[in-house]
Amino acid sequence: MPDVTILGLPHLQAPHPQAASVVRRPKTFALLIGIEYAPRRGHVNTTFTRLKLPHDDITAFRSMLIDVFHLNEDDITVMVDDTSCSPFLRPTRRNIIVQLLRLVDDAQPGDKLVLAYSGHAKQIPTMDPREEDGEDEYIVPYDWAFWGCISDDLLNKILVQNLPPGVTLFTIFDACSCGTILDLPHNWKLNHNKTVVGPATFPSPSAVGRIVDIIRQASESWSPPSEVLCFSAASDGLTAWEKLSRKSGPYSFLRLFIATIRNNPGISVQDAFEDIAKGLKWCQTPQFSSNNLCLSIGKPLSSFLKASEG
Repeated sequence: MPDVTILGLPHLQAPHPQAASVVRRPKTFALLIGIEYAPRRGHVNTTFTRLKLPHDDITAFRSMLIDVFHLNEDDITVMVDDTSCSPFLRPTRRNIIVQLLRLVDDAQPGDKLVLAYSGHAKQIPTMDPREEDGEDEYIVPYDWAFWGCISDDLLNKILVQNLPPGVTLFTIFDACSCGTILDLPHNWKLNHNKTVVGPATFPSPSAVGRIVDIIRQASESWSPPSEVLCFSAASDGLTAWEKLSRKSGPYSFLRLFIATIRNNPGISVQDAFEDIAKGLKWCQTPQFSSNNLCLSIGKPLSSFLKASEG
């Protein structure tokens, strides 16, 4: 488990040391966060626009996980800034960090983790040379005005660096300026020729299979690495849009993702990203990132989302 004192939460208690030793069948767990930034008593929000769709989008995403991929309702945690939500699941900075820690800390080899975030994100200048654009990315909790935001560095520490081997994590962020929100090494976008461009070409599924076979044969003790995928609604510095129309209904990056999956549950990671990006009709520039492209891009997206078969 990450050192909670490093995360700025020294008062949090780590789980019981024997909890993680319990062996169980692989499972799929999801954490869904939707923040609309309704006015708080005693605080006037003049910085972030109130959003209309995150609650409904997160509800629709939850329904997709249950209907299409047969996740157990008890394995899905929902955080929204609504009075109907438990105080412990309101999307405050502290609560979000606690739930992120629990999501990863409880994971065992074979598990699949899903994280969906719909809300605001922002950039802040940094001197960190690892940030090519000179900006750190942050997601914006409900109580940001009092306790601050959650940085890409912190998200990477919790979700990427501490992900156990053999665990997959699929994330989707519907927010502005969230292209590199997890600081993953491989990033791709669509160019105006509607083809994926990035630092490397996509290997064919057969090539991926041969690579995996070679690795597996290299050692009997081989265990699959963790895999992290991130679909981002807008590249760093760019805007993600939401629209609620009487004629066409709700329109957002997350809604396009849900529609794409419901229309073709077996679609590959690459094809899903391309279809969603084209569906945006160039009103925004989404981004796909991964920690291990070779093992990710040719897979059906369902392999990261469907209920695990233990």
